[in-house]
Amino acid sequence: MRTYRRRLYLRPAVWVASVLLVAALSGGGPTMLLAQTPAASGSGGMEATFRAGTQEVLVDAVVVDKNGDPQRDLTRRDFKIFEDGKEQKITSFSIESAEIPGHSSKHFIALVFDSEWPELREDVLQFVDRYAAPDLYMAVFSRVLTNQMRLQQGFTADAGRIKAALRTMQVSTDSPLKGRMPLENPFADRIGGVAEALAPVRGRKAMILFSASFGGLRAELRRPRDAYYRSAPTQDPWLALADDCNAANVSVYSFVSDNPRALSFLQRPDTTDLVRDLAIGTGGKYTPPGDYDLASYLGSVSAEQSDTYLLGYTPSADAADKPCHKLKVKVDRSGLDVNARDSYCTAGQLLARELKPAQRALETRAASGVLGNIAAGMQLSWFYSKPNEAVVDIAMDIDPRAMKMHGRLHGEFNLSGVAYRRGGPAAARVGDTVKLDFRTPAQLEEFLKVPYRYSKQFDIAPGRYLFRMAVGSGDQAFGSVEEPLDIEPWSGQTLSVSGIALGVKDYPLTGLTAELDNSVLEGPRRLASKGREVAPMGGAQFHAGQNGLFYFEVYEPRLAQTTAGETTRPPAMRIRILDRATGQEKHDSGPMDAGAWMRAGNPVIPIALTLPVSDLPAGSYTLEVHVTHDNGEDAVARSADFDVK
Repeated sequence: MRTYRRRLYLRPAVWVASVLLVAALSGGGPTMLLAQTPAASGSGGMEATFRAGTQEVLVDAVVVDKNGDPQRDLTRRDFKIFEDGKEQKITSFSIESAEIPGHSSKHFIALVFDSEWPELREDVLQFVDRYAAPDLYMAVFSRVLTNQMRLQQGFTADAGRIKAALRTMQVSTDSPLKGRMPLENPFADRIGGVAEALAPVRGRKAMILFSASFGGLRAELRRPRDAYYRSAPTQDPWLALADDCNAANVSVYSFVSDNPRALSFLQRPDTTDLVRDLAIGTGGKYTPPGDYDLASYLGSVSAEQSDTYLLGYTPSADAADKPCHKLKVKVDRSGLDVNARDSYCTAGQLLARELKPAQRALETRAASGVLGNIAAGMQLSWFYSKPNEAVVDIAMDIDPRAMKMHGRLHGEFNLSGVAYRRGGPAAARVGDTVKLDFRTPAQLEEFLKVPYRYSKQFDIAPGRYLFRMAVGSGDQAFGSVEEPLDIEPWSGQTLSVSGIALGVKDYPLTGLTAELDNSVLEGPRRLASKGREVAPMGGAQFHAGQNGLFYFEVYEPRLAQTTAGETTRPPAMRIRILDRATGQEKHDSGPMDAGAWMRAGNPVIPIALTLPVSDLPAGSYTLEVHVTHDNGEDAVARSADFDVK
């Protein structure tokens, strides 16, 4: 079976601040949610972002021979990496492969049924039975209406649940073709929606697409001149779909039904199959109808996804002068094809000159000590993302009067935050512009009644900082709030604990990535434990009589070193609440162990617990979290202050 590949263009990775406005269905006001959404970068290789505080750029590469078989015997010397045309020194090298003991890594396959034909389900069920593995995560989508693709099962390594979804899913029997091909077909919307859903999963993903053949006459099509295409997508929706899949780092492996009418049409010399072109254009494979073992072939797709080289290099000091950089990975062996991303972009950290004028003005005004007229509360919590690197979660409640109106129903405010080293220069910056649109004056009026909840995350190295966030809109509205930010160094070799996030609400995790860990996801870090996500509050003030929540993470490196059949005793915990004025103990959990929150092989233990505020009178308190090994070694303590009103 021939494998077609081409060079893939990678859209720059950027962080986009977006606002979702949801109207209440029963006459209530709007719900505002500010989220960071990464425009996922990707090619046939792996996506990446270069985060604040990160000293190494990591590049994932898949290497195959001319038959498409993965190559696992390459060394560091076989690779070269070029940034903006200049060769870089490779500082780290590893291979992840299910075929090499101790080197396996998670890989992801989405089974997408845009069409169905006889015995297809049974073949796919055989694939699941034969190739399911702890590191293979599968998801199932199926077309239920002409223009609707439904998630039947989110990513899971549980073969039983995948098989249950395959057996019970509905696949529309309506023709996937609608209107005159290819101009009026919603296929691109359906498949593009799946690619968008896959984008937050880090690394290369495979979309196994079962579909009808989509043909078009060349006489009607504008074909781009691209030597890397064997048969190029030719209408704008198809070009956009290939770009969207590449941007989401999704390779399409397409399988089509053997409908005689469609095949006879595609055999005409003036016809191109656009589904084939989509597979080729995303670095995947196209498999025409034929007599072969589908389950075994799908197993080969899984094997290709599981073999990855991870290369690292340290960018030059002047690399920060540009937001995005071109990458090129080469292999010094003939007859091999390397599939890797071709650029990276900075994310999170900003240089002062990259701030918008309004954001720079806010920073200058806040640094001058000018008193503001807008109130804002802020909570900072932090979590290790890897040794000696942390992600900081900012949660704020902002007086809605900070919003400047542009017209009757469009509002906007700017934010500018700086983390200063104690007695030193700025170590990290965040800048943002929040834009809000309202459908009616009543919606706007309801919005102005309560503080606006804002959240953002950025990366930083451990240290002692003062973080100041300024918020305003125009010359009149201005506010500033600052909090200490102390993050202890951590080598990754010892027991440790994150900061503490306080909240009053949590939400069930649902959807495609509900069961996935933060380590395999791009975008904002989820503060999630046992299937529920804690929403940090914009401050540290609780209402008397109402319980709160708190979230923290325990880092136990021994869990990642445990081999099959071995067990690691869980760390011991103790939770206390003290009166901040007198030091009197108000609550003591007594000895607890973290075993109920541990996950096999995962060194991060995410813990969410109820904060018994309802038992406390109004006052000021300190929450203390103590964690040790079960023998009392490596004691770590964290604390968070809060008030009860």
